[in-house]
Amino acid sequence: MTSKKSHNIYIIYSESSIEDVRDFLNSYTNNNYNIGIMRLDYIKDSDGKSKKTNRILVTLTDKIYKKLKDNNLTEKNEYDFKIKSYELRNNNEPPENCAYTLYIKLPISELTINECKEQLQDKINSMILYGLIDEDEYIFHSFEDKNYMLVTFPKLEKENTEKYIKFKILLDQQKFYKNNEEYIVRCSWAKKSSLREI
Repeated sequence: MTSKKSHNIYIIYSESSIEDVRDFLNSYTNNNYNIGIMRLDYIKDSDGKSKKTNRILVTLTDKIYKKLKDNNLTEKNEYDFKIKSYELRNNNEPPENCAYTLYIKLPISELTINECKEQLQDKINSMILYGLIDEDEYIFHSFEDKNYMLVTFPKLEKENTEKYIKFKILLDQQKFYKNNEEYIVRCSWAKKSSLREI
């Protein structure tokens, strides 16, 4: 049995809904595995609130991306759709006062710690499914009296930091749910001083 191909991260520019964009992508493949995680990219407005952009982050196999590229969908076209590879930049790395550890602020006033853990684990399970991280490459650290969790990477090496940067990018701005309400959860690099709590 052949192993499944790992996904890469891409950015789609479109004013359409995630559902419509997924339907459009589905027209280029018969295998659901080729299309993975999708989330809207948000920016902060002048009031500090999250505001939608026309950017969608998506994980795809190289096979479907090649099909899209062959159909000129990486260039300006007649559709409300343009895709390009996600390029890592220096500002994706932790600042000098931070570590390769994730700080995830949780909506504790709305969900319990266990509910947050369950929803977080569901999102990470998708990343495992699409070959973006392995089960033994991350550890949760939660604290009863805190409204955040830390995630450390026990297999972190200088040569594999790109994998964990991508992990952070995909985990950031994910939605948690309860009672038909949704909460956008931010994920950032943890300050080195916070590691004393682990």
